[in-house]
Amino acid sequence: VSLLTLVEAQPSDVRRTIILGLGDGLQRSRSSLSKYTQDAPAAAKLLSALTTGAKKTLENDSSSAIARIRAIEVLVHGKFSDIGDTLIEMLDPRQPPSVQLAAIQALSGFDDPEVPSALIEAWQGLSPTVRGEVTETLLSQSHWITVLLDAVGEGDISSGYIAPVRKERLMKHRD
Repeated sequence: VSLLTLVEAQPSDVRRTIILGLGDGLQRSRSSLSKYTQDAPAAAKLLSALTTGAKKTLENDSSSAIARIRAIEVLVHGKFSDIGDTLIEMLDPRQPPSVQLAAIQALSGFDDPEVPSALIEAWQGLSPTVRGEVTETLLSQSHWITVLLDAVGEGDISSGYIAPVRKERLMKHRD
């Protein structure tokens, strides 16, 4: 009996916990759950069901912030091409800061060129705390630092939002 067969037989909250636990473990080992679903139709089906449910939660204006954060925790295990737009929509100024922060954390795990652009575009509608997380996210990948520097140079982001210790790091950046 395979692990997936056992997972499928569990109640939905248990399935969610197991699948997300596997996904978190794979992320820590620099892999992803979506990578393994390509060759495992049963896993793909489970992840797809979780992702579909998460998207519905995020699209529902009456969903609580906690429900939205839990939905974002699911989407982080999907493919950016399938869930990126949904995560980016959570940067909207009408979303609570806790939801925005969860979306930024999720987006930071994807090495996609759309991520830094979306973070810069959302900048004006974000609170100072959330802007700090955006800055940290943009500093987390060397090829995103250039995007941050360009945004500062173009006046899209004030250099005042960058902590002095981070400015020092940027001054040493090759670009």
